[in-house]
Amino acid sequence: MGDANHDGRPDLFAYCSDATYFYAGTGDWRAPFADRDITGLLPAYPPPTAVS
Repeated sequence: MGDANHDGRPDLFAYCSDATYFYAGTGDWRAPFADRDITGLLPAYPPPTAVS
């Protein structure tokens, strides 16, 4: 993802069918990401079971 919160550390976004999650990078190799936060972002693509 890159540095979404502009703190100089790589971050991660993940999504499932009901929510999108943000994991802030910590810079610590033993625990590289902080606990997840639910975001208001929607998945960029429809779920794989959707019919177009």
